[in-house]
Amino acid sequence: NELYKNNYIIVNPHDVYDLSSHHVKAKKIKLPKGKKPLIISIDDMNYYSYMRHHGYADRLVLDKNKHVVSETTDSKGHATYSDDNDIVPILNKFVKEHPDFSLNGEKGVVALTGYEGVLGYRTNELTSKDYTKNKKAAEEVVRAMKRDGWSFASHSYGHINFEKTSLEGIKRDTKRWKDEVEPIVGKTDMFVFPHGAQDRHTQAYDYLVDEAEFKFIAGVGPNNFTDISATNVYQDRVAIDGLNLFEFKYKLKPFFNPENVYSKQDRQFFKGNRDYEE
Repeated sequence: NELYKNNYIIVNPHDVYDLSSHHVKAKKIKLPKGKKPLIISIDDMNYYSYMRHHGYADRLVLDKNKHVVSETTDSKGHATYSDDNDIVPILNKFVKEHPDFSLNGEKGVVALTGYEGVLGYRTNELTSKDYTKNKKAAEEVVRAMKRDGWSFASHSYGHINFEKTSLEGIKRDTKRWKDEVEPIVGKTDMFVFPHGAQDRHTQAYDYLVDEAEFKFIAGVGPNNFTDISATNVYQDRVAIDGLNLFEFKYKLKPFFNPENVYSKQDRQFFKGNRDYEE
C-alpha cells in the first residue's frame, strides 16, 4: 500500500526492455501521468520442507473459482486455505481493488529453484508415483498465475553459490532447471542470482547470456543499479526484508518510509534483542 500511495505502478521487465531483438535496448514505456515503474520479484516460491509448520504456506492451489490461494496443513493434517497468507493472492486482490497499481494487470516475477519442486509440489521426485499428479497440479497453478499477470524466472536449480561452483557445475545445474522446471513454468529469458550474487564479468555470466539465453539477469544491491548491454540487461534489486526494514532503512526510503511498514507490535522480539529466545 505504501508503494501504491507513492505512485508506483507494477511493470514487467519486458515492458521496460526489448529483450527479443538482436540488440537489447530500453523501451519507451507509456505510463499514466505521475506514475513510476516498479518491477516486483519474489525468490524461492518453492515452499521448502524446512518451512513447513513454521507459519508459512505449504503450497499454492486453485479454489473452486480457479483463483490462486495458499494451502497450509497443520501437524494434524488439517488444511486451511487463504487469500491473505501469501504474496500471490494478496497482490492479486490488491491489484483488483487498485487496478492503477499495475500496468496491464502485471504482478511480479517469481524466481524458482527446482531441487524441492515448484510452488509446493515435489516435481523434483521424478520416480515418485505422484510425479504426474504433482506436475499437472503445478502446471494448473502456473497457468492461473500467468493469466493473472505473473511471470517466471530461473533462480538456478539447486540455489547454488556461483562464486563457489565451477563453470561445469553451473552448466549441469542450468540443464536440470531447463529439464525439470522449464517444462512446468515455460521458457523464460529471466534469471535471478541465488544468494543475491552479482557475478558479472565472469565466464559463468557469459554462459548464462550466450548459451542459456537469459537476457534479463538480476542480483541484489543497495540500489536499483541497471546496466544495459547489447546482449542483456543486468539489474540490482533492493530487498524488502526484515534487515532493510529495520536496520538498513536508507535502502528503502527512496521507495517508501519503512517506519510505515515495519510492525513493531508483531515483531517485538528478534535476534539481537535481549528478550529474544530461540
